[in-house]
Amino acid sequence: VNRADMRAIRVYQKVSDATGTYRSYAFLRDAEDADGDGDTADFIIEGYAGNTYDEEKFAYLVVDTGHTTALERLDLGTEEDDVIAAYSRFGLADDQYPTYFTLELTDGRSYTVYIGNKSPDGNYYARLAGRAAVYVLYSQLDQSVMAPLTHFVTPSLTFEADHNYSYIYIRNFSIFRDSAVRDLFFGGSGDKAPDVDITLSPDIMFTYLPSYKRDLYHSTAIYGMLAPNTIYTPNDTRVDAALQKLPGLTGSEVLQLGITDRDFAEGGLLSELLCTLYYEMPYNVTYDENEDPIVGSYIKNVLFITPRGADGSYVVGSLSYRDGEDRTEIFYNMIARVAADDLSFCEYSLFDWIAPDMFSVSIDNVAQMEFSSARGDYLFRLIGDGSSDQMVK
Repeated sequence: VNRADMRAIRVYQKVSDATGTYRSYAFLRDAEDADGDGDTADFIIEGYAGNTYDEEKFAYLVVDTGHTTALERLDLGTEEDDVIAAYSRFGLADDQYPTYFTLELTDGRSYTVYIGNKSPDGNYYARLAGRAAVYVLYSQLDQSVMAPLTHFVTPSLTFEADHNYSYIYIRNFSIFRDSAVRDLFFGGSGDKAPDVDITLSPDIMFTYLPSYKRDLYHSTAIYGMLAPNTIYTPNDTRVDAALQKLPGLTGSEVLQLGITDRDFAEGGLLSELLCTLYYEMPYNVTYDENEDPIVGSYIKNVLFITPRGADGSYVVGSLSYRDGEDRTEIFYNMIARVAADDLSFCEYSLFDWIAPDMFSVSIDNVAQMEFSSARGDYLFRLIGDGSSDQMVK
């Protein structure tokens, strides 16, 4: 079967011999352009349209399901009892096979292949539904239908920026040290869609300030502190370094696709949180006559971050979404391992985020300076403006 004729590849992998239950995943032809890339011939992961996957690894899956080449076909005998006994011997009886896949075609046809035990030389026994035969398939199935879904998914937790400096205009960057955000999205209600705004009280929060919002006392600051209160000025150098890490945040390993309530329960991947990050990433940025940004749209990002593990890395759950008129578009929804250097700023204290200066006033805004000391009192008046040299009298 050619890739162009495939409508879906569905893989089922047994998780319990005792109960006979299977987990499943599927790659579907993106006929409705659910991922918004303008291509309706590519494939998306069912339920996770926004998550990206490795095209080369997916190509192996396409070949192994669409061109399932056998090394040999085994003689099972002619009697039905012989066939049933052979199925059991090769791990292909109805209650045995650990994995099977179904290939659905665009014309409505489908094929189901059951994968059984490994052969002595490391290959796999298999059978095709509706055909009384056992085949030996290549061991490369380990890199395709036998692999978990996480094998294919790239550990991209957030979108790349659409230009080099758009991260500067990130809005409402927030750090929560409690469980408020987790409880908002995963409070056991059963509705996991992040369809509400973050209206909670973060421990630390700052946002980009356009020029008209910068006051005289902090006129050189790019960012404004919103929490714990507005009287502090953020340390622009540290804020800038942290925000640069957020667009295109990539982990080293995907641990799970999709975040659920149980991930926050005891023993779950996100059971102990160092903090939760929330921020709004701007896209399609243009500029007005004052060189202030005009943002076309914001994508909201939530990162659930655990303390560093024994290997020094963080486990991070990522939700990336955009509120639409009819529904919430979810782009990223996964748990991955992330290197320490990429998120070490999560361990900053409040004082690390605050600028060490009492205030920072542009010289253009200074009218006079008065000094008083044991040696005398001095008054300097500044005349002129920013368009010409200033003079002191």
